[in-house]
Amino acid sequence: MIAPVTDEGARTVQVYIPSSPWYNFYNGSMIPVQNQSISINAPLETIPILLRGGAIVPTQGFANNTKLSRMQPFGLIIIPDLNGNAVGDLFYDDGESIDTITAKSYFLATFKWSSSTSQLTMMVD
Repeated sequence: MIAPVTDEGARTVQVYIPSSPWYNFYNGSMIPVQNQSISINAPLETIPILLRGGAIVPTQGFANNTKLSRMQPFGLIIIPDLNGNAVGDLFYDDGESIDTITAKSYFLATFKWSSSTSQLTMMVD
């Protein structure tokens, strides 16, 4: 969840935290509340980002355009839920096709993590 500041000069932002564990992207700390709004610090140099427990978020290094981005490696941020499990998808199109889905010119992977087995599985469509 990205929580941008929308008020000029503000250094905090009000964020509604839905039901499930949420974590600060930058330091990994768990947000101590659920189902309520909280105020989050938002200094100029930082955009507040929260990660939901149970998610797997693909990451990729920076590039100046999509062609160059294809040369950057992927990473995964795994945020287990309270049971130690997580799941997430990576959808990556070919960068050229207009009708990517119909043409099936994409890569789709589903990742699953289990803390009990310390195992990450990947299923490719």
